[in-house]
Amino acid sequence: MKAKKNLLYTLAATAVVCGLASCDSFLDTMPDKRTEIDTPEKVRDILISAYSTGTPVSMYEFMSDNYYDNGDSYKFSYNLIEESYLWEDIGETDQDTPSYVWTNCYAAIAAANQALEAIEAMGDPEECRPYKGEALLCRAYNHFVLANTFCMAYNEATASTTLGIPYITKPETVVGTTYQRGTLQEVYEKIDADIEEGLPLVKGFNFTIPTYHFNEKAAYAFAARFNLFYGKDMDKVIEYATEAIGENPTSVLRDLNGYSQFSNTTEWGRGYIDEDEPANLLIIPYMSLNYRYINQRYGITQAKFRASLA
Repeated sequence: MKAKKNLLYTLAATAVVCGLASCDSFLDTMPDKRTEIDTPEKVRDILISAYSTGTPVSMYEFMSDNYYDNGDSYKFSYNLIEESYLWEDIGETDQDTPSYVWTNCYAAIAAANQALEAIEAMGDPEECRPYKGEALLCRAYNHFVLANTFCMAYNEATASTTLGIPYITKPETVVGTTYQRGTLQEVYEKIDADIEEGLPLVKGFNFTIPTYHFNEKAAYAFAARFNLFYGKDMDKVIEYATEAIGENPTSVLRDLNGYSQFSNTTEWGRGYIDEDEPANLLIIPYMSLNYRYINQRYGITQAKFRASLA
C-alpha cells in the first residue's frame, strides 16, 4: 500500500514538473501568429496597410454646396447625409464618417511607424531606403488628411495657437496611451520634416506597380500640395510640381475625350481609376458608400447625377 502511495506521489510530482515545463514552453510562444518584420520584403508588405481606406472626400461633399435639399417629395434620408448637410453632430461610425476617417488614418499611420521601427532595428539597410521613404510619406500624408479634416485651415499668423492633432511617430505598445494634440504649427512642421526626409529616398525607385505606392511623381505631387497649404516657400511648390508633372504638364492631363468609348457609368468609372491612366499618379483603395446615397432628400438626384456625367 505504501509503495502504491509513493508511486502516486512520484507520478503526481512528474505531472507537475511536466506541467510547469509545458507552461514555460507555452509562455515562450508568441500569443498570436504575428509576423516578425525582419526583412526588407516584410517591410514592403506591411506598407500596404499604410494607405488608409477611409476618405473624407464624400464627407466634404455632403457638407458642401454640391449637395441639395431636393424637397419633401423625397421622404427618405440617410442620417449621415442629413446630419452632414445640416452641419449637425454626426452619430454614425460607418464609411464616410469622421469616426471612420479618424480610425483608418491612424491605423495607416501605425503601419507606417511599425515599418520605420523595423527598418531602424535592421540597421537602416540600403535596400530599405525606398520603403523608409514610402513609410515617411504615408505618415505625413495621413496626418495631413487628418489635420485638414479636424483642424482649422493653416494660417501662419494663428497656427502656433490653433489646436492640432496628435502626431504619432512610434508604434503604440501600451493600451490606452494618452496623446497630446499640440498646435497646428507643430503638426505642419512634422509633416514637412517627414516629406523632406522621404522625398530623396523614393526618388528614382521603380515600384512594381508605381501608382499603388508613393512613387516619385506622387511623392512630389503631394509635396507640392502640402507646401501650397503651408505657404512657407512658394518656390518649393513650383519646384515640386515640376518634378511631379515635368515641363510639359499636358502629358499628365486627363483626356476626357477618350472616355466616349465607354458605354456605361461602370466602364467610365473603371477607366477613370485605371492604373495606366497618366493622370493617376497615386491610386489608393478608398472605401465609400457615396454612390448608394442617390435619390434622397439631402443629396444629388439620379437625374442630376447622370447630367454631371454627360
